[in-house]
Amino acid sequence: MKKLICTFIPSKALRYAIREGLVKEYLKAKSQIKKDIKLEPTRTFKHFLTLTAICKNEAPYLPEWIEYHKMLGVEKFYIYDNESTDNTKEVLKSYIEDGTIEYTYWKGRGQQGKAYDHSITNHKYETKWMAFVDIDEFIVPLSKETIPEIINDIHPKAGLSIHWLIYGDNGHKTKTDGLVIERFTKHSTKNFERNGWVKTIINPRLVFKMRAHNAEFIGNILAKDENGKKITGHSNHISHNKIRINHYWGKSFEEFQIKKNRGRASTITAQGILTKDFNYYNRNDIEDKTTMQKYIKTIKDNLKKRGLI
Repeated sequence: MKKLICTFIPSKALRYAIREGLVKEYLKAKSQIKKDIKLEPTRTFKHFLTLTAICKNEAPYLPEWIEYHKMLGVEKFYIYDNESTDNTKEVLKSYIEDGTIEYTYWKGRGQQGKAYDHSITNHKYETKWMAFVDIDEFIVPLSKETIPEIINDIHPKAGLSIHWLIYGDNGHKTKTDGLVIERFTKHSTKNFERNGWVKTIINPRLVFKMRAHNAEFIGNILAKDENGKKITGHSNHISHNKIRINHYWGKSFEEFQIKKNRGRASTITAQGILTKDFNYYNRNDIEDKTTMQKYIKTIKDNLKKRGLI
């Protein structure tokens, strides 16, 4: 019956609410969002762009990822530490102390969506735009110098969904010295099917629920891609002209094994990552040594100042 009812409902978020038994929550959120929309033109924000991420045992990669996105216009990071057993909090200490990061220790399995929703609920009036990416994903502006410039150029209403570009292992079997963006310069062709997936920068005041790749927006609205086309979590119309996400999915095989053992933040099931997945994602079709090269020195200099390299 729910499935039949949903076929007549244009709002993707309402369909989701019906399927998940969240209609009361949806109606309450819709009422609040109507008020927020009226206030939107006059609202001022502490930040233009922030970034929310959930991590687990990814301490070696966090400082580079933070410094990179800071350089490109992210003003604040909301980091949810999903029961890390490495030195994640120690590595983030200076960023927490200077206010760059708001750190939250977050327990449980399959917590990605819940952590995302918590961030939206608690910070949606602090920031005009909020991005959601993983620690192995780097947002790369191509037609402008910074991410905010891209947002202002494309001018999305609800959200900007950005296509992946999958990177391979560059032939590295083990973890080598250097930054991620320095070690891995080979990627898939544009039309590799996994590049159809996106990650999204949202207007957090229009969102009912956040998913791994996209948001469920209140009303009959969707995020748009760099060309202004409506998009959900996946699209076969892959475009990397203005902005993309470099997805360093597996890195070296040694690092992939660590990723595999870590598990997924998006599911509570035992479903994991398999070795065959590495072979599938490991694409080294095209080498690009220029796009990310210009960021390497500044990132290293900033990490040295913090005593992190």
